[in-house]
Amino acid sequence: MTAPAHTAGRFVGQAVLRKEDPRLLTGRGRYTDDVELPRMLHAHFVRSDLARAKITNLDVSAARALPGVVAVLTGEDLNPRVAVSMYPSMFQGAEEFMSPMFPLSVDDVRFVGDPVALIVAESRYIAEDAADLVEIDYEPIPPILTYDAALAGDDLIHPNRPNNVLMEMAVPLSDDGRAALDAATHKVSESFVQHRYSAVPMECRAVTARWEPFDQRLDVWHASQNPHEARL
Repeated sequence: MTAPAHTAGRFVGQAVLRKEDPRLLTGRGRYTDDVELPRMLHAHFVRSDLARAKITNLDVSAARALPGVVAVLTGEDLNPRVAVSMYPSMFQGAEEFMSPMFPLSVDDVRFVGDPVALIVAESRYIAEDAADLVEIDYEPIPPILTYDAALAGDDLIHPNRPNNVLMEMAVPLSDDGRAALDAATHKVSESFVQHRYSAVPMECRAVTARWEPFDQRLDVWHASQNPHEARL
């Protein structure tokens, strides 16, 4: 039986030629960094170099005074505007699905690279120079280094996350499915420990955006594997 030409099933069992190779292999790929817009500004994050610590002092005044800097935002400036769950409309009860995500740290940092301040400047180089002028004092806190220690729940990274579980996703089973598992002849139980990993994109995570005030439209060039979530 041959699948209709308009369905995805027509690709099953077929050698499908890749369409993106010629463009990329001949140097004609277009990346977010290739997008140049009039009056474009550049954003740079000031990030924590500690795995876990309390922020005892944050002074961005010198960075704000640097010529070419348009804005320096901290968590107190930015977070109240975007204090929403990561998936606001994809899941019912999203606040229970995942802990709320905030753009910038306020009282503490929870991993190396946790963003503390956001600098917007006329060029990337000015933004990076301004980052060097931000003064941050930390009080280090012992980090949690293993899954078992995190699940013990004696020390909470997020106060509203019992046992340090950030997100839970369950696969529902029908009554028939559960009965089949319960009646299985052989049952195997095992625990697996796997190293952590992350994606290795062809370009770094990047976003370029342009607001069109007359059309009331936001154009976004976004290097992401989750474009639909980003659109939401």
